[in-house]
Amino acid sequence: MMPVALTPFEAAKPHQNSPSWWFWDAFERWLLDPCSSDAIDLADLGDDGPLEDRRFHVAIDAGRQTAMDTALFETRGRVYSGPGTRRLAIAVATEAALTEGGSFLGAERRLVRWTRFEGGLPAIPPGLSADVARERRCRIVFLTPAYLPDGVPAQLPEGFELKAACVPRHQTVSGWDFEHRRPKPTRRVVPAGTVLFVTCLGDAARIADLWLQPFGTDEESMRDGFGVAAVGRWRTT
Repeated sequence: MMPVALTPFEAAKPHQNSPSWWFWDAFERWLLDPCSSDAIDLADLGDDGPLEDRRFHVAIDAGRQTAMDTALFETRGRVYSGPGTRRLAIAVATEAALTEGGSFLGAERRLVRWTRFEGGLPAIPPGLSADVARERRCRIVFLTPAYLPDGVPAQLPEGFELKAACVPRHQTVSGWDFEHRRPKPTRRVVPAGTVLFVTCLGDAARIADLWLQPFGTDEESMRDGFGVAAVGRWRTT
């Protein structure tokens, strides 16, 4: 595949203190014009959003009410609050029958409040499909980690050909199988922020079909929300 690099080289990139979460308007501008040289303040780019909350636990022997040997494990979540009175929320789309009000969520039964939200997910930026159709190439940017057994997709959707990939260090994830009451096998996933550079050989207008949809080769992982992707222009100058 083609190498991925800045030309010319810039020692200041990547920025060491860039925010983990981007505001949507800044992210949309980057999808449409990745080569913009306009200066931007980091506070206008985004912030650290919901911070990671890591907790270590030990399994308890129900009969003896004591800790079980070799049963130490870790859980990770997100804290949806910030300094002062700032609060954040997460929006989900589901076919589950949820009731508005207080409830519990996740294996640790975190307290949450469900509220109906009529708005939808962000739409594909205006003009992006036309730009991709004209240029015959684009970027696929993963917004959630993606399970790709080979590191990169073994098979792209019909009409797209992989030319290059920018893949950060892999992450290892597991989880809890509620059906069989046991840990899920560990898997290596490519992190959110992974970028695939592809050319469009067929109908480039189909790029809208990839917008904010799970992407990959493993159906179960895609149903679990792995591999959700956005699409942006691929410009070299």
